[in-house]
Amino acid sequence: RQSAAGQASGMWARRLGVPHLWPSRVKVFFLGLLTSLVIFSVFQYLHGANVEYLDLSRPVSQEIVCRLPREECLSDQDPVRCTLLMEDRRIWRGMNLSNPCPMLPQSVGGQTCTNPILPLASITGDFGSLRTVNGVNPFKLWSILFLILTSLLSLSIVIHDLALLEEDLRPSILSIPNMKYATPCLWEWLSCLQCRRRMRVLQRRNKCLWTTLVPVWTVGHLLIFMVVMYPIALLVYMIAPVRMSRIMVFLSAILCILWSIVFIVETAVDTQPYAVLWGTTEPTRGFACVCLCEFFLSRSVILRVVVLGTGVCWNSFNLTLRALKGLRRAQWANMFSVLYAVPIEAFPVVWERPSGTGPIRHRAEGEAVQSEPAFDPFCLMDEQPESAWTRASINPVVWTEQQQFVWEPYAGTLDTEIGCCGFPRPVHSVWDGIGDDGIGDDGKLSGDDEHEHHGLGGSASSAEVASLEGGARKAS
Repeated sequence: RQSAAGQASGMWARRLGVPHLWPSRVKVFFLGLLTSLVIFSVFQYLHGANVEYLDLSRPVSQEIVCRLPREECLSDQDPVRCTLLMEDRRIWRGMNLSNPCPMLPQSVGGQTCTNPILPLASITGDFGSLRTVNGVNPFKLWSILFLILTSLLSLSIVIHDLALLEEDLRPSILSIPNMKYATPCLWEWLSCLQCRRRMRVLQRRNKCLWTTLVPVWTVGHLLIFMVVMYPIALLVYMIAPVRMSRIMVFLSAILCILWSIVFIVETAVDTQPYAVLWGTTEPTRGFACVCLCEFFLSRSVILRVVVLGTGVCWNSFNLTLRALKGLRRAQWANMFSVLYAVPIEAFPVVWERPSGTGPIRHRAEGEAVQSEPAFDPFCLMDEQPESAWTRASINPVVWTEQQQFVWEPYAGTLDTEIGCCGFPRPVHSVWDGIGDDGIGDDGKLSGDDEHEHHGLGGSASSAEVASLEGGARKAS
């Protein structure tokens, strides 16, 4: 009777006839898009910038400047609208108004930029958008950049989490140890590009010079990441989106952090003036002019932009930390789109009543308590008769036979030590930092050079080392 009741009260999605994993797929898809909502809010704020963002009480100059519009708009009744329609369509470019009017129009005579008389239409709608004259529009340029960052981050999160739901695809998503085994040449090239080994050798030999070069090396490292490493990773991601998805979430989050810092600094010191434009016509003189006053951003807008940039930086930093679990060990990865960080291999969640009397309420014998990875793994724990005096106990356990069959080919060597930031690395392997002079991280000769020093032959390649490690693992 209890089993029948459990079957009748199974998971809600099953009672509705929804196939396995489809509730998680739908939730992951929408939450993956919402994860980047903080960055998208910055795009919206910058893209919708208008004259309300300006400090209209502090003009750059008191004099109203009038310029000739494009030649096609000289006789137009609305030269501003005509100029906007004929201008360069690249939205980050400012308006090209280089030629001054022959004389100041009579309609602006005696006025200043503190109290100009201008049409209401010039500060509403599309005319009220922030514009620059003869230059680049930083707000539009930043809005495009944050839209690109939002798209890249959201896409990589959705692809990663959807792939993580599929048990057969989980091992194929690269972690750092897997990447070192799968692409040793690429990893070696990246290490050489960052000059980490040379810097470690320099640190041991000349500490003063190393301290002097660290700031320059750090800035160069960041520039190389933004200009070289990330575009290359993006190209590889386009070829293998599932395998590179976790690494791309990590790299995209770091890119968002760097650009948000640049954005905050640039906005805080920004001296770019923005123009309020309106048109004047002189029928007796046969030409029209575009008059303008330039203003700086208001302090409240600058503060709001700094807060938004800080929010993007913090949100991206949290995603970076969550990506580290899966980058260290692939089986400990968690989804980015859900709010709680639970290792994917914790599912399906199975537990029984503490008294050992059988399945819990609302579940049948042999039925998982939670088999949807995108939903609460601790569900129903607070709905049991003994919930008032029980708690959840979490502890790591060894792989099941099925999990070992799935993960073992991707686990690498089991003889590891924990290195920087918790990343595993094989003991006495080619992953150790070996300088160009054959000196390792511990100041000793590398394994290959030590063999040569004692006359024991040449060095072994990385493929041979991996083969020996795999053979030792199988033998054990």
